[in-house]
Amino acid sequence: MPNFVEVPNLSPTIMGELGYVTTCMLATFMFISGYFLSKYTFNTKAEILSFYKKRLTRFFPLFFISAFLLYRLGFNPDPLQLLFTLTGLSSYFGHQSVTIWFISLLFSLYMCTPLISRMLGKIRYGVLAKLFSVVAFSIVFIYALSCSPFDYDYRITYTMPFYGLGLVLGRETIIKDLSSKWYVMFFSGALLVVMHYTHIRGISFLYIDTIVAMMLLFCLCYWLSHFLHTGKIISMLSYATMAMYLFHRPIFHLANKYILNTYMCEITQFYMILMPLMIVLSYFIQFTYDFCLNKLNEKNVLSFK
Repeated sequence: MPNFVEVPNLSPTIMGELGYVTTCMLATFMFISGYFLSKYTFNTKAEILSFYKKRLTRFFPLFFISAFLLYRLGFNPDPLQLLFTLTGLSSYFGHQSVTIWFISLLFSLYMCTPLISRMLGKIRYGVLAKLFSVVAFSIVFIYALSCSPFDYDYRITYTMPFYGLGLVLGRETIIKDLSSKWYVMFFSGALLVVMHYTHIRGISFLYIDTIVAMMLLFCLCYWLSHFLHTGKIISMLSYATMAMYLFHRPIFHLANKYILNTYMCEITQFYMILMPLMIVLSYFIQFTYDFCLNKLNEKNVLSFK
């Protein structure tokens, strides 16, 4: 929404809270990505190649089209920026792109997932040892980046560790039923306590507030889908989410140029016209892409054999 609607005169407090919510959402998405990818095993070359095939065919063609559109429309006008974005290097060596920097970072983590997963699998001292290893590696890696001459993206600090956290917890029985209301109640209470110390008393330690908020969002999504009979609606929206994220700026650009009424309130336009249009277009883009992908799979065009 901030990419389309300009809301003037927001206080620093409100802007800070919006930034905090964004941080929690990004951390939650990273955790979810790692959590659901933890089911993969990487014991053989065939399993590793199968993982790369599924991940790359799932998002990279749409990612490439989005990056090229943003380049042509002037959002990311630097050709070197385009190259670094598509190779997943922009978060580590500079030239971060608007919007799709997150997908570029996620792409780089996908490339490292087989190695990370195998290293975690060799740790024999339980879940706490694995979590400690993720935290320790993240601290060392981020410190090394901070000492380098490269213009790394500071957002790595609150995204990469949560991907590793998801990879660890996704394989453990420590979380059995995330749809339980007790999880929602526990993390809600924990968040209130943590917020008291971090936002009121100014005490913060290792993103503990972000971790608790992330777990609350994760469990709340499970609870909503299981108990409020919203599973179908959430499923339809989530199906279009990737395309919405990748193409919302081009859609905003075209809508501003050809559709929207400049005499109508921007927020009204956003909710009454732009959001429905973006959801429908994104769903159509994802459906068309999946249809083409299935046709190629039927013809074994994408087979490694």
